[in-house]
Amino acid sequence: MHIPTPAPQPPPSTTTTTLTVSNFRISTTKRPILNATEIEAMSASIGITPPEMIFGNNEVRVEYIPAGEVKWGIVFNAHDALDLVDKTGSSMLKVAYSDAWQRQRERVHEGIKEFVRPFDWSYTTAYRGSVYAHAGKEGEVLTSSARGNVVAGSEEGRRESVSDAPTTTTTSRTPPPQQPQPQPQPLQPPQFTPTTTKLPLALLSAPDPIRFFDDVILYEDELADNGMSLLSVKIRVMPHRLFILSRFFLRLDGVLWRIRDTRVYISWGHDVGEVGGDRVRVLRQYTEKEGKWETVMGGVKGVSGTELPALMRDAQRVGEWVPVVRQETEEVVLD
Repeated sequence: MHIPTPAPQPPPSTTTTTLTVSNFRISTTKRPILNATEIEAMSASIGITPPEMIFGNNEVRVEYIPAGEVKWGIVFNAHDALDLVDKTGSSMLKVAYSDAWQRQRERVHEGIKEFVRPFDWSYTTAYRGSVYAHAGKEGEVLTSSARGNVVAGSEEGRRESVSDAPTTTTTSRTPPPQQPQPQPQPLQPPQFTPTTTKLPLALLSAPDPIRFFDDVILYEDELADNGMSLLSVKIRVMPHRLFILSRFFLRLDGVLWRIRDTRVYISWGHDVGEVGGDRVRVLRQYTEKEGKWETVMGGVKGVSGTELPALMRDAQRVGEWVPVVRQETEEVVLD
């Protein structure tokens, strides 16, 4: 009996969009949720059980590339966001839902070796993006190489040490004396520092043409059908500026609402003078909002029953009733 060979399956669809404006390269990448092997690898890396829907290959990236070299960049991805989730359990929500959630997590991602460790099961993160220069991330030491700059110990660095390492050929029977090799100098990307400069809301509200827009989900979890935890990143590029909103939104039914926003503003061209003179600057504003369940529900009493389900997932509208508990703004000078 002839058994036909299965047709090869196409690789998972990937959508990557790249746009270069002035000295900034902007890109977004969207791929399907992680498979079992990828989930297990991420779980081992971050030390916690990942959310139900984890888009670990999605990202939003902005790079400052004067003279074609990545002098500074910021990227938003699920791995780094989840790595900031409390892993001690000290900030875990102490409500009845947590036990139900942990029991359900033991059945999630069937076939994956995992066990539930104590951690913040709401996946709350204070993630503000990962800042880097060349191939590195914020806070890591970068080393110089003949081919560019890579993170010491990174996969790229390991490949380089094998394929691009210098070699010496000699016919002498006596090995030549070893010469001391110059040590690579640590490199650091420009860092954010606190500022009193405010986001230019008037410019962001101006009816500028939008050259590019994308909405990228990094992870989502329904918290054992007791609410939702969602991290997404939106980016909007206009002719003379760009704006990023990274938003973590938590709804725990009957308990609380929580929103953590990171806004990044970069301008070039005509309005740079309004954000700090001729130098290239990046503003980053971080805001935390949190409120009790009944506070928000009291504000939406006039919402019809048909509109309520959509409202429960709309962080923008819900945020009107959730009080701000913390806000700070930083800036970094790139040039």
